[in-house]
Amino acid sequence: MPVIGIDLGNTYSCMAVYRVDKPDVIHNHRTFRNTPNWIAFSGSNRYVGDDAKGLALSDAPNTVYDAHRMIGRSYSEVAEMARQSQWPFEVIANRDDNPLVRVMYCGNKHTYSPEELISMILRYLVECAEDVLGESVRNVVLTVPSAFNDSQRKAVRRAGEMAGLIVLRLLRESTAAAIAFNHIGLRVRNKTVLIYDFGGGTTDATVIQVTQQIITSLFTARDDQLGGVNIDQRLAEYFLNEIREQYHCNFESDTRVRRQLLVYCEKLKIQLSSAKQAEIEIASHVLLPDQSITLSLTRDQFELYNKDLFEKSLKVIRTVLKNANLKPSNVNEILLVGGSTRIPKVREMVQNFFPGKPVNMSLNPGEAIACGAAIVAANLAKIDSPELHDLMLYEITVLDFSIGQFGGIVDVFIPRYTPLPAGVSKMFGTSYDNQTEVTVTVFEGNRVMQKDNRLLTTITLSGIRPAPWGEAKLKVTLKVDENKCLYVCVAEMPDGVREEVIISRDVERTSKEYFARMISDAEQNKDLDKIYLVRRNRWYGAYRYAVKATFVVQSAYKEKRIDEDSFKRMLAKCNKTVAWFLANETADQSEYRSKIHNLEIACHPLLKDYADKTPF
Repeated sequence: MPVIGIDLGNTYSCMAVYRVDKPDVIHNHRTFRNTPNWIAFSGSNRYVGDDAKGLALSDAPNTVYDAHRMIGRSYSEVAEMARQSQWPFEVIANRDDNPLVRVMYCGNKHTYSPEELISMILRYLVECAEDVLGESVRNVVLTVPSAFNDSQRKAVRRAGEMAGLIVLRLLRESTAAAIAFNHIGLRVRNKTVLIYDFGGGTTDATVIQVTQQIITSLFTARDDQLGGVNIDQRLAEYFLNEIREQYHCNFESDTRVRRQLLVYCEKLKIQLSSAKQAEIEIASHVLLPDQSITLSLTRDQFELYNKDLFEKSLKVIRTVLKNANLKPSNVNEILLVGGSTRIPKVREMVQNFFPGKPVNMSLNPGEAIACGAAIVAANLAKIDSPELHDLMLYEITVLDFSIGQFGGIVDVFIPRYTPLPAGVSKMFGTSYDNQTEVTVTVFEGNRVMQKDNRLLTTITLSGIRPAPWGEAKLKVTLKVDENKCLYVCVAEMPDGVREEVIISRDVERTSKEYFARMISDAEQNKDLDKIYLVRRNRWYGAYRYAVKATFVVQSAYKEKRIDEDSFKRMLAKCNKTVAWFLANETADQSEYRSKIHNLEIACHPLLKDYADKTPF
């Protein structure tokens, strides 16, 4: 049974299969290599792809697109998209504030979730693949935008399952593109590559690290309100003005005419990628009753009208380089992906942004991601091919995963940018005599203080066997898998009680802005965190020394090395010192020294054996 890769894009989808040691793009029923992500409901029939898009002009309210932009989002987010994009179809909210699209189908109103709509597209694509390959297809690798959060990734996986598919992996689009380029010759050591994906509905830039066959995605920036459709809309506005001036007809508020113009403008845009001038003849009765209209545009005009959009698309490059702390000169190569990178001016601007750097345009930008997904699918299916040997793919953690420590700081278990899957275990002792319960807090973020990070979960382990301070050993384990699911386990060693929890985190509507904010906050406060950590470690060392002195005094009294009066006096001094440290975490180091010095005098000579353990 073959396995295929599907690039589930915003506006178009593409699929490929790996055979004869290379990826091969699969055409749809119309013999096209790219399929529009459109679904139309007409009477008792449902259409997908090119057939659906063809019905957009005649039955717009029942022709749906942009489901990919809705998936995994709340209704409030989608409602704003609907307003800005002027969708002709109806979007409503369910009880959980999730979006639903409402259409007329078979004479009744039906509602569909974005997952259901995407599943219809996937089912159509797989049927096309089965016709071409002559075999049943169930196993697929699906690509998702690099900036998709956990909720969106989970929703895409659900869509695949609704379509009756086994989703072997959700693959970042940037990683898929890198794999496709790598397959045709991007095989060098220690190469920093920027993937610029100017697609139909969004614009992404991703920094990846390529080391022979090992590909690691590092940073991503995205503008999910900028793509080829914005260029089409800009051209439509231009021609609406031209028609008003030349033919004295105002179609500004006519949504039907606008939709028709968008179709023609997309064709015009495509022509201008290879021609200096293009024109399209619109037959009579389409816009005007008895008159045909010619839309004409030169490439220079096209570039002038869309100059600000092209410049805006480069902002994602600036953002991702800033997040990665890189300059353009640090990037070794640039890969172009997405249909809008076919525009000559866009390619020129990218080249000027990276002077002297190779801009790789060797693959069809609309097919590269699907080809990369097909390569990964073949690798996961263990297809025997010399070109697949040693291919390694890594997702990474974006933020640190830590547990809370005494004193309000965190102990980092899995640092940011760690390739996934990853797991770390650490051993801890109990904090006081006969401790039978411990609470572990797990955080996400790059700051030193717990309060500056995001609390992910709290897990409490009860029933620890009573033992002297530090003797009961606890093992804390944190693991993160390829899908960013977090596993936390706290266990008494070697065979005592244990508690564990799995956090899928895909129910969190974690946005790219959240990650960017957390990373930026950590960077801005890096120096302050270092100063605080040094100060806190000094405080903690002094505090633990005072606590240890308490146990030393108690032990000496039990062993009858000191009398009762000395014991009471020393213990009171120890307790007073411990209480002072708990109340004065931010005191100066000189005060720490003074308190410890006075404690040593009060407990003399019991602490002389611990002179080498003095925290200063």
